[in-house]
Amino acid sequence: MATAQPKFLTLTRKDAVWLITFQVNAFTPALISEIHACLDQIEATAGPSAVVFASAKRIFSGGLDLVRATQEPARRQIAPLELFCRLAKLMGRLVVFPLPTVAAIERGCYNGAVLFISACDHRVMSAEKASIGMREVKMPSALPAAGVRVLQAKLSPKALKDLLLTGRDVGPQEALATQTVDVLAPKEEVLAKTVEWAQSLASLGEKREAYGLLKRQMYGEVAATCAQAAWEYEEIVCSSKFISKL
Repeated sequence: MATAQPKFLTLTRKDAVWLITFQVNAFTPALISEIHACLDQIEATAGPSAVVFASAKRIFSGGLDLVRATQEPARRQIAPLELFCRLAKLMGRLVVFPLPTVAAIERGCYNGAVLFISACDHRVMSAEKASIGMREVKMPSALPAAGVRVLQAKLSPKALKDLLLTGRDVGPQEALATQTVDVLAPKEEVLAKTVEWAQSLASLGEKREAYGLLKRQMYGEVAATCAQAAWEYEEIVCSSKFISKL
């Protein structure tokens, strides 16, 4: 049986680097499912490998697509929980994924997308007209505890405080200074620099048992928190669906 082609991203490979390019600017259940399918395919391979995440859209991502998720009145309460559940599972997988992962941030990256790039091992950001922001405090909207745990594990206390408690967008120089990102590059070179860096890391992916073990030792508790959060969201969603049928 032929494998269905993804609709919301593209998966390509150059040498030892797998490139996952988003074709939409927000995380939906369908996009998250396609990311998992790509990771399944990549993880089933052998030899040197690394993964790059990029976007073909005007911004890297605006986060979870809560607008579309809440359009149906009957699903207005449970749809956000389902999205949080899926994002928590994805973050939990990424933080311990047994291959190097690098995010290429050519444009803006906001809210749930910041959680996603933080779950990656490394981040390359455009030195021009790019920003990172967590705007929940201004919405106002609660941030899932699993998301906070990912940020705590990956960011400095100052970067975490500034992102979460001010709601302001952080530009390239500040993001680099606070180690929110690892490298800056000219806008037109971000993807090429990211792929080049991933290629230099790909040999680590050949030793994926050791690489994955080290990540589990570093971030195993974070992954467990994400798994627990996903389970709790699923319980709430299932209960809500059951009650709605009574």
